[in-house]
Amino acid sequence: MFVVLTSYCIKHFEQLIRTGIPVVLLDRKLDDVECDCVLEDNQKGAKDAVERLIEAGHRKIGVITGPENVFTAKERLLGYYEAVRAAGIPKDERLISYNEYTIKGGMAGLRKLVEENEDMTAVFVSNYELTMGVVIEANELNLNIPDKLSVI
Repeated sequence: MFVVLTSYCIKHFEQLIRTGIPVVLLDRKLDDVECDCVLEDNQKGAKDAVERLIEAGHRKIGVITGPENVFTAKERLLGYYEAVRAAGIPKDERLISYNEYTIKGGMAGLRKLVEENEDMTAVFVSNYELTMGVVIEANELNLNIPDKLSVI
């Protein structure tokens, strides 16, 4: 059975594992749960995206990511850190916004980053729903993409 988790409540999933039915997780690995997983390389994908922003001349790069306890959010944030560290850009926690993987999360994340980092020129957004929120909020804040803010 293939399973794609979309929430953080794993009680029912753990019950399924105990039945002995073979289970394969897609897209997300769970701590303390033993089963097979099929994953993309979240860390490398994020690193490549942030490197693209760095190559374009950006140094003040924000990141809007998912909740701190979600595997994909952790992996993508590691890729962000790896890229900025390799470029010699100092780590700045004010450039990181953790949010639910929702449009509202993207909107709130961009607003927070813009308010706290007036000199931010680019943002790495870690999933589709967050990106839709960023685009909406950029419009609300009159931030022209890509003239005022680069988004990847």
